[in-house]
Amino acid sequence: MIDYVTCKADEAALDQGCYFDLAAAERVKRFFEKYLRHSKGQYAGQPFELLAWQWDRVIKPAFGWKMPDGTRRFRHIKLFVPKKNGKSTLLSGISAYLLACDDEPGAEVFSCAGDKDQASIVFNECCNMIESSPALRKLLKARKSRKTIHYPKGKGFYKAVSSEAYTKEGLNIHGVLFDEIHTQPNSELWDTLKYGGAARRQPMFWMISTAGIRDEALFWWDHWKIANDIQNSKDTRIDTLGVVYAADPKDDWTSEATWEKANPSWHYTINKREFRDECQTAQKNASDEAAFKRYRLNIPLGMSSEWIQWQFWEACKDTHRAERFKLVDDVGETKKPIVSIMGLDLASTTDLTALAQIDRYEDHIYFRPRFWIPSLKVEERERSNKQRYSKWVEAGYLKVTDTAYTDYDTVHDDIIEILKAEKVSEIAIDSWNFTQLAQDLQKTISEKRLKTEIVPIRTGFQSISAATKELERLILAGVLQFSSNPVVDWMFSNMKIEHDANGNKKPDRKRALDKIDGIVALILALARLIVVETKKTSKYETQSLTFTRLT
Repeated sequence: MIDYVTCKADEAALDQGCYFDLAAAERVKRFFEKYLRHSKGQYAGQPFELLAWQWDRVIKPAFGWKMPDGTRRFRHIKLFVPKKNGKSTLLSGISAYLLACDDEPGAEVFSCAGDKDQASIVFNECCNMIESSPALRKLLKARKSRKTIHYPKGKGFYKAVSSEAYTKEGLNIHGVLFDEIHTQPNSELWDTLKYGGAARRQPMFWMISTAGIRDEALFWWDHWKIANDIQNSKDTRIDTLGVVYAADPKDDWTSEATWEKANPSWHYTINKREFRDECQTAQKNASDEAAFKRYRLNIPLGMSSEWIQWQFWEACKDTHRAERFKLVDDVGETKKPIVSIMGLDLASTTDLTALAQIDRYEDHIYFRPRFWIPSLKVEERERSNKQRYSKWVEAGYLKVTDTAYTDYDTVHDDIIEILKAEKVSEIAIDSWNFTQLAQDLQKTISEKRLKTEIVPIRTGFQSISAATKELERLILAGVLQFSSNPVVDWMFSNMKIEHDANGNKKPDRKRALDKIDGIVALILALARLIVVETKKTSKYETQSLTFTRLT
């Protein structure tokens, strides 16, 4: 097979009339070597000679492959490599080429990132390269205060932007270089930029990043999957180049062979002594281990919690444990829970309301969460957070009420429908937020003669410490069971625990990374389950007291 055919997408491109123009790729290579100079570290002042992987896996295919009409085949390039492999420097060189040497009149090139500081890294490196190159200094004029480089002769410019500050008006993009997409809070900036090249003949949209959090709701995840699927011949789209350097999660992460496998610049830009020191530190601390695997080996980080390690939570999902806990008995009858209790964490006005229902069986506890949210909050999250809520709504994990504020009537009606269909003994509600809803629920329960009691619970240390510790035990012992739910996963990953001087524990809402309502509701339900089971099993209710004379 010809060396530039590396996957099934390349074969599909050939079938559609695409071809490879080595001279076009070598033109970019000569630009790097002739006009660009490194500005930092051991290579400062030296010509930018592309490393083997940068040439063979990135520049050569990106600029060499052509469509039948002679324009570039690749419009989208998705490159994922660990830190310290020179990716930002590579982006800087590409941005300079697209601006000044790509034969595109009035080229508009943008480097992007999640925040201003990150967006400045590629821009500042490009400025340093210009200052180090006599030829480029004559062509390009940098205005650092405005994060802009002008190309007067070609009437083009290069600008650094971030999700914090950008304009949607008048975009006519020739190139976008998106750095560290795993930090991007949502797709808003990307959605604005990706359609800005419609008027250009061969625009390029680059994404370069290290791995992020393994979460399908996050912006970066889809692009990571696409890059991997193309590289592994599972995706045959011909307009996207996917390049991923990473260790396999099953690899020995303490092995130098694994380090070299994941880091294509291992013999050039990596400080091996520093790398080994970081690995030794990581072997002593779980959080350092997670960071090492993510940033140094490019392994996506499973959602984590400072409270309980993620693998214990993941192991509680019923998809992994269907054989252990069966809800059907030996004669085919559906098992009924010994007792069922709800915990309700009410939103004050505009956010999530969470209901946790726990069903106690002989050998396990089954947890069922439900969530409500006003439509206004979904729209706000679209603008300011991680674009999770809309996807969760579409998938049925969140119920939206068509209101600006929390619709307690809908929550009330939905809970009553559950109580009519199932035998629930209690609903535990935070006494601090014991609103009109609690009173309305109790009134309706009485009117319909349902056998459910509303129980207010304080959320201080003394009231819920036992339930918090019990939840820890249930998770670690694998006794808790629930269906996969991304909302609850997210809340678990946000959990932080507060301790008092007496060793009591409770959820720390102030330090939580984000919402934890579903876990709080679960703890409220467990607090009442502990009381119910204590009453049922107390030996003083089943045995007479015996007094022994002390001598």
